[in-house]
Order: sequence, then structure tokens, then C-alpha cells
Amino acid sequence: MEHLVKTEIQEFGGTNVSTAPGAVSWNGKPETAYRACLWSRFSSRILLQLASFDAPDTDTLYRQVNAIEWDIHFIPTATFAVYCTLSDSAITHSHFASLRVKDAIVDYFRSRTGKRPSINIRKPGIRLNLHIRGDKASLALDLSGDSLHRRGYREQGGPAPLKETLAAAIAHLSGVDNDFPADTILLDPMCGSGTLLIEAALMLSDSAPGLQRNTKNFGFMYWKRHSKKIWDALVTEALEREEVGQSRPWPQIIGYDADPHAVAAARKNVARAGLGDNIIIKQAQLARLHCPGKNGLILTNPPYGERLSELKAVKYLYRFLGRRFAEDFPGWRMGFFSANPDLADLVGVKWDGRYPLYNGPIKCRLMVGNHKARTKQPPARLQISDEDISGPGEELANRLRKNWDRLAPWAEEKDIYCFRLYDADMPEYNLAIDIYERFVHVQEYAPPKTIDPKKASERFTTGLQVLRQLFSL
Repeated sequence: MEHLVKTEIQEFGGTNVSTAPGAVSWNGKPETAYRACLWSRFSSRILLQLASFDAPDTDTLYRQVNAIEWDIHFIPTATFAVYCTLSDSAITHSHFASLRVKDAIVDYFRSRTGKRPSINIRKPGIRLNLHIRGDKASLALDLSGDSLHRRGYREQGGPAPLKETLAAAIAHLSGVDNDFPADTILLDPMCGSGTLLIEAALMLSDSAPGLQRNTKNFGFMYWKRHSKKIWDALVTEALEREEVGQSRPWPQIIGYDADPHAVAAARKNVARAGLGDNIIIKQAQLARLHCPGKNGLILTNPPYGERLSELKAVKYLYRFLGRRFAEDFPGWRMGFFSANPDLADLVGVKWDGRYPLYNGPIKCRLMVGNHKARTKQPPARLQISDEDISGPGEELANRLRKNWDRLAPWAEEKDIYCFRLYDADMPEYNLAIDIYERFVHVQEYAPPKTIDPKKASERFTTGLQVLRQLFSL
């Protein structure tokens, strides 16, 4: 999401903006940093670099940190914590590096004031981030405090809720912005805790995502150089913009979920976000999904089959969603987010946009496409082989060919793709064989008690071998 953050920072007034994996750097005034804390939809943290220096070992690290003028950044009675990341460094223990930074700061204040700041790992007033790559160290003040994805509206989520920053990126890349037409419906048929719809609605209303956070959760509130005047002015501006955005004509925003617990959680989250009049959440099965209007956008993050046992169900789900989209949603677009992008083609949409994104450590992809671009193909039909089959199963093969020659032309004439080819026609092969488009479904009737189970199993295996040969399965 670095390119999204880069665009935001440029809009906030940042200069010399550059990107690296997982980070965006820029120069700017305090107002730019405040705007980023208040308005960034895609950033996790806003860091103010305090110093960069060589740190080949922990003793040098201590001396460099102790030389910083800490009393211009926070008072000795403040609480603080140090968080460290290491990359290709001779310093191999991040916790020990954090302790050395902590010792350097505490010793700085104690030697000058006789007082020392306290450590609070869980809820520090001042949060410092140390990153060491090789011998180069960078020490930064976290202006955001709590991660910016914690907007403040989500009371609870489902089993695997999206982070708000990721949900905002999905909505934005799918086409949600301030210019989203009021006559276009926004629909999430598997809305879970409602995060996708809430983030989309915050964009539509031009609401700053940081407005609902407790101001004490921002790290700059404990920074000695914080300008209350600049911050208050930005908050006032954000409230005015939100009021204007709320007064605009709104599109219809609808969320469905089959799970009543998810529906209850989504409704609470929507209410906490102040969007109860703008978002409708209902309990409904995906099987009952129908088009609610002429134009719209389906925005969805369906299950992706984390366990092997779930993959089959997920495949059916993706196929069904694609089929329903093709049948009932002409003129609509779809933003489809999946952690299993290899299965996304089962939806049957010709995606015109593919965006790699990460859901935590999981590599995912957002695919965007429209109804008109959907690849429409008639269901595939099986073809029977002319290959001679002799030996075990020859009689069954002949019967299946005879039935096929009779039923296949009829099915094609009537545009039928599913029919029963064989129904225990021969007592030796007590099977029911159904054709489903290009699939063959085989069931075995329970054999009479007089039949040796081993013999019945051999016949069933022979029947499967005949089917594989006849239909090249």
C-alpha cells in the first residue's frame, strides 16, 4: 500500500516523498505530520525521525542515544517505551538494544534533573522506535501512538476481521471515493463485522478516520513540542468537512451476512461509527442474494479456505458468487479480495485490475472487474471415447455407450447439462451415474447381504475404471 500512502502524504503537503518496502519517507512541517495522523486512511504509524547514527555495538548505541537532547522532546515524569527492529546487524538481540536505549534516556534525565521517566510497555505516553540495519541506526518518535488502524469504532470483529487500513485500501482501489455516484449501490454480501462498508462510508462522507480516536491515543499529545493550536485548527477543519460530506446525497450501502453474531457485531460497529442512518445490515444467506438496483459495486472479502478441508466449500462459494453476479447484476462492478487468488478465476470475471496486498503476513490480492467483462461460456459437455474396452467392465462400457447414444443428443437438443446416465441397469454394477456438465457423479447402492463385500468393492472399482476410460477423466 506504499503508493497509496505516498499519494496521501503528497496531498497533506509532504515533500521529497520516497517509498521503500513497508515505509514511506518525506520532509514536512508539523502540520503535515498532524494531517497524516488525522487523515491517513492507509498508514499504520507516523514516525518523526529524531536522529540517525552509526551503531556497530550496544555501547556505541548507548552513547549516541545519551547525546540526544531528550528534554526538548518530553518531560522527566512522562512514561515511555522503546521498540526495536534489527536487520543484518551485529546487534542480534532486539530486547537488549531496547534496554540500552532506555538506560541512555533514563541516565540523561537523571544526570540533569535528578528525576527519571518511567517505563510503560502497555500504554506509554512516548513511544520510540529504533531500527538498526547493518551498522546504521534510526531513532524515531511515534506521533501516532496507537496504530492508526484503530479508528475507535470497532467494538468487536468476526473470526478474521480486516484491519481498517486494509479495508480502506480495498474500498479505494475498488472505486470508492468522494465522487462515488449517489445512484450507485454499495453492497457487501458477506460483510462480517462491517469494516469494508464502514471504511467506504467514511470516504464517501469525507470523514477523517482519526476523528473518532481518543485524542490521548495520539503519541504527539505527550510530545513537548506539540502545537495544540495547529492540531485544534485541523480538527475543526475536519469536522466542517465531515458535516458537508454528510449533507450530500448518499448511495445506498447494504451489508448481508448469514451469521447472526456477525450481523449483531456489524450493527454495533456501524452505530459506533455514527453511520447508523447510512448503512443497512441484514441477516441473509448468500444463496438468497439478488440485485437491489440498476448500478452498483459489490465489495467483498469472502472466506478463502485456510484449511484443506475448507477448500472444496470455498470453490463452490466462489463459483456461486460468480454465477449469481453474471445472472442478476448487469452493469455492476465487483471488488473481490482473496487470500487465495488462484481460486479467484472460479468467479468467472475478467478482472481489469489486480492489486497485491497483505493481510498481516498473508499475501493476498484484490481483483476488480465488471459484469460486461465477464467471460461467458456455455457449460462444458463431456465427450465419450471410441476406445474399445475389453475384459472386466466390458459389458458395463457397452451399456454406458448405448445409454449415451440415446441420451446425449436429447440433452443437447433440450440444452440440458445434467442427467442420469445409468441407474443400476445391470445387477452386477449396482451404481447410479449422473452427468453434471463436465463432471461425473457416481453413487453405489448398498449391495444385498448375499453379495460378498470384497466382490462388491471390486465391481465398484471396475466401474470407476470404465468411466475414466470412457470419458478421459
